[in-house]
Amino acid sequence: MKKTALMLIATFFISATSASAAEKSKVLVQMDASRASVDALAGKVGENREAAAALEQARAYLQKAADVQAKSRQLFGVNIGFGDLKPEAEEEIKSYLEISDIAVATAASRIEKARAASELEIIDKQSASVKAKIKAYEDRKAELEKLKADAAKCQSASKEIETLKSENSRLSGQIEKQLAEIKTLSAQLEEAKKTATVPSKPEKDPPAPVTPPAPVKEIPAAKEPSPVAETPAQK
Repeated sequence: MKKTALMLIATFFISATSASAAEKSKVLVQMDASRASVDALAGKVGENREAAAALEQARAYLQKAADVQAKSRQLFGVNIGFGDLKPEAEEEIKSYLEISDIAVATAASRIEKARAASELEIIDKQSASVKAKIKAYEDRKAELEKLKADAAKCQSASKEIETLKSENSRLSGQIEKQLAEIKTLSAQLEEAKKTATVPSKPEKDPPAPVTPPAPVKEIPAAKEPSPVAETPAQK
């Protein structure tokens, strides 16, 4: 009798263990996975209030699933805390676990959103820095182009100045030459003025007026003798 009772008890525990293992492969595995997701995400929430609220909601539904699972085990119609789950209890647990998983996904999404926003802010700052550097580069490039243009103008102006200097040197030589000529002419003019202003010395006794000779009457020219025939004696 005792032997039979012991065998029945052993059979009972073996059956309970087998039923628990079968259940583990279904609902409990899903519950363990949900609990692991909540625990893994808990360390990433930080100061993100929205993610923390979603994670607390996931914990709450996970606890509800655990409560249903604990209360719904039965053996021969008696709730003894282990054994097979009622079909309706299993569906309720699955529903709670699905809601918990959705809450975990929401928390993860909000954490990712915050991370993306933080990265975007960093990218915006980096972009602003890059834009500032690009603007500084463009400004320096424009300034360099302006300096090049100014240098070209200065080079052209330098050539014009050299040309003007050469022209000025030539004109200066001409002006100096003309000034020398003007100086010489001025000296000659001054000398001529001095010569023109010196009075001539007057003579002591002016010469007596000379009476012009009386006009001489012209004597008529003598008539030439007419030729005389020569005599024989004269011959």
